Amino acid sequence: MVAFRPGSVGELCEALTEPGACWIEGSGSSASFRVGSTAGARTVRLDGLSEIVDLDPANQVAVVQAGASLQKLQTALETVGHCLPYDPYLGAGTVGGALSMNLPHGLEAKHGSWRDWVLGLTVARPDGKLARCGSRVVKNVAGYDVAKMFVGARGWLGVVAEVILRTFPRPHPPAACLEQGAPLSAGPLWIQRTLPQDAIAAREAAGDRLCLFDPGTFTLVAALPCDESLPRFDGDWVLRRGCGNQNAVVEEAMQRRLMLRAKAIFDPDGKLNPGEWGEL
Repeated sequence: MVAFRPGSVGELCEALTEPGACWIEGSGSSASFRVGSTAGARTVRLDGLSEIVDLDPANQVAVVQAGASLQKLQTALETVGHCLPYDPYLGAGTVGGALSMNLPHGLEAKHGSWRDWVLGLTVARPDGKLARCGSRVVKNVAGYDVAKMFVGARGWLGVVAEVILRTFPRPHPPAACLEQGAPLSAGPLWIQRTLPQDAIAAREAAGDRLCLFDPGTFTLVAALPCDESLPRFDGDWVLRRGCGNQNAVVEEAMQRRLMLRAKAIFDPDGKLNPGEWGEL
């Protein structure tokens, strides 16, 4: 099936009013981390929504469409002496895709991640209506932090069309202080973050399959076949790459209930990205 590429937010909303499930794609850079399937769903790609809408370095704000590449955003910010402190060691694609996946990155310990940088969003709801939350102000209560629900939601609740971001003055933050191990290949990966007291044990368990370890966030990346697992620890979380429905498994009962409740509110018909959270 040929993917639909809306050229405007209005076209995106119009596409969502059509019946049937929709599979939302960014640049495809995170495809190996996805869980669901495009089978039976219309594919909607957002690379037509790729404009840098506004740069306001005086107020440390950038407004950008979700389909803009991270490289394009960083280049534009550099021209005004700003940057986004993001070092994506697991691959970079579009702003909307990176926000929706919320994968760990190398500068997270010192500079936070998307939940810290997103000030507001314009989101296309599954019924084609637009919703806006947050604002261009760093400290505000507009939207009661609804925007944070879409960070890491994998396009499951709504389609992020435009993002208001907090930016940071250059010089660019220093390179990430990551411990390097085996080469980071294109094969299956195990990504695990533990509590501080379990970090050494987790790192040792990975052995010579360890590719990266971030001592600031206690996150490890290991080359691991899909039919193998590493030890788990209380309070940890795991993501996988290249393992289909094992890529994102929600094990904690309370989190499952909260996610299902959010889905019932934002997308009661289950229209967006079916199966993206597996058997939730």
